[in-house]
Amino acid sequence: MHKFWALSAESQFEPPATSGEYVRLLSQHVRSADPILDVGCNRGWACQLFENYTGIDTNADAISQARDHWVDKRSHARFVHLVDERSDLPFEAERFGLVFAKDVLEHTVDPVRFLQQIARVLQPSGVLFLCTPDAQTWVWNDPTHVRPYPRAAHRALAEMAGFQFVDSGYESVAPGTQVFARMLGARRMPFPYRIAAWLPMWPRNVWSILRKTHVGKT
Repeated sequence: MHKFWALSAESQFEPPATSGEYVRLLSQHVRSADPILDVGCNRGWACQLFENYTGIDTNADAISQARDHWVDKRSHARFVHLVDERSDLPFEAERFGLVFAKDVLEHTVDPVRFLQQIARVLQPSGVLFLCTPDAQTWVWNDPTHVRPYPRAAHRALAEMAGFQFVDSGYESVAPGTQVFARMLGARRMPFPYRIAAWLPMWPRNVWSILRKTHVGKT
């Protein structure tokens, strides 16, 4: 069994110990009160990072558990079940200021259409935070991954789907990253891990900040 599937449901309500990195990266691009859409939200841990939060996922059990867990804790959070991942996002155009899509794109069959749907629901000049596994062998330990996405693929997809490439970098997923970040208590990635993540063989995710320029055809 893949190690992620062995995690307890309760542990998936908690944000990663490095989640402060996401807030730091996005704070200069998005206002705190902007409506946020978390695509592939799982059990909604990201609702602790953002105000005016909506999470959507194709996993009905995860959405049900998120609603049960957060209903009395985060009154601003809303959770939506997407029955079919091939369906359009069930939101009106230009609704959100930020779409947060972490560890989702690598599971999709049609990545361009996926990003075009995100562009449709983003406000003019809205921002997409995209985070995916880099092209490394460990990525294939998860059989639900369709393909990895290195930085060059992020750039190419941005252009194809109607986004301006703003910034990108690497997020360490090496063993110990979250443990040391939790020990430091700042929800930041330890500096040596941030530096090491730029080494080609270091287990890592690629993150990008993309700004909507126009809506591509769907």
